[in-house]
Amino acid sequence: MTEENLKRVHTGMSWKQWALLVVSAGILVALGWAWGAIAVRDRAFPYHEVRALLGRPDSNRRDVRAQIPDLSSLKSLGYLNTSFDERSDQRGVIDHDAARAHAGINLYGSRDLTEAALIDMTGRVLHEWRGSGERTGWQHLELLPDGRLLATVKDSHIEMRDLDSSLLWRLRIRAHHDLSVADGSIWLNTRVSRVVPEVHPTEQVTDDLITEISLDGEIVSEWSVLDAMLASPYRFLLRNLAGPALEPPAEPADLLHTNHVQVIDAPGGSHAAFAPGNFLLSMRNINAIAVFDRETHAPLWLWGPGILTFQHHPTLLSNGSVLLFDNGRSRSRVIEVAPDTGAIGWIYKDPDFFSRRRGSAQRLPNGNTLITESDSGWVFEVTPKAETVWSFANPRVDAKGPDPPSGAWFDCRRILRRHGRRRATPSLRRDLGSWHDDFGHSPDRRRFPSRAPTGAGEPERDERRLSATERPARGPASEGMRPLLRRRH
Repeated sequence: MTEENLKRVHTGMSWKQWALLVVSAGILVALGWAWGAIAVRDRAFPYHEVRALLGRPDSNRRDVRAQIPDLSSLKSLGYLNTSFDERSDQRGVIDHDAARAHAGINLYGSRDLTEAALIDMTGRVLHEWRGSGERTGWQHLELLPDGRLLATVKDSHIEMRDLDSSLLWRLRIRAHHDLSVADGSIWLNTRVSRVVPEVHPTEQVTDDLITEISLDGEIVSEWSVLDAMLASPYRFLLRNLAGPALEPPAEPADLLHTNHVQVIDAPGGSHAAFAPGNFLLSMRNINAIAVFDRETHAPLWLWGPGILTFQHHPTLLSNGSVLLFDNGRSRSRVIEVAPDTGAIGWIYKDPDFFSRRRGSAQRLPNGNTLITESDSGWVFEVTPKAETVWSFANPRVDAKGPDPPSGAWFDCRRILRRHGRRRATPSLRRDLGSWHDDFGHSPDRRRFPSRAPTGAGEPERDERRLSATERPARGPASEGMRPLLRRRH
């Protein structure tokens, strides 16, 4: 018997088999180490399971998948109105480096109050708008150059008020999140509930719509984001939810949760999809941002699944990149991504920076970024090197959670001077036209009366909720479908 055969009898393996075993073990160790690093970084499996075994469960655990797992989980994705804030003893302007902060005036409102305020860089209130004191506050605010204010109330309506807070019109529609003013129209996130057989044969789902409204408050057109996604190569992100019906009262499944719309108003994107007139949207529940064609509504570009988590407010920058607020599960970040390569360039993050449900970021002309940490009612401006040069705390925030929880807000907007010299005491009625926001909007600049006619009250409220069958599908609104409005002349 040869020496090699004796070794095989003794060990049962040749040296080649031993070598293969060692190499395989090394590969498995390397893969295990790599997956462990990814699990710690992204809180992926088995991060939470290991922490639980060690007796240190993660209180911020959330199950997040690029694909939608089931109907019940979609129905449980709610919103919190506010969150605990350790800085709640601070009010107003906290930091102000006048030499490095970009000058402007700031528009903000508390999410559960029908109020909005313009403040200067020192926190001095320049002007306020007040609504009719409804139980639900203004979710999003948009200021036009002549002082008219657009305000949305979640799932209820959108309204326009003049500089003196008089109601010009109100349209009952299921508005939500933000809006974009471009091409003389208002482009609004809205939604309806309906059965979509391709998703579920009997259960209703939430259908996100992009609705075009005239500056007079009339519906012009609308299109379905859900239909556009189902007809696209990206439909795999929307799993078929066929299965047993849930016991009532079940809420419609929210497949996309579209939370941002921007009409691209100028060329500049590093990807061909970012052409003027196309729509840049954010779809929170599939962790994706996308560009949709203006005419066909087909998605032309999509990015984010596996990278983003419950993101908000993507905006196209003049350098062709997209700036957005990535909420995360336990920490948030603001990132700038190149659409053509998907490479993340500038990034802001901090161990104490977190907004679970909302958030926004605005790039300023001097390269600074204004960041709204929405849930805690905190906004701050940072330099490209992440140095804070201005910060403001919502005066209404409360560490214990105010009642109502008014400390949370959707965003704070820096409105920038466009032309004209500075005045020691600015007059909003006289000077507002010399300011503009920098979100890429091109609002119509027609002047409306600043006050209601003598003796006139607010327009009667239209209590009619527009259903999917009552609203025009696409194209101009018919005479029979015009919203019930009264205007001031």
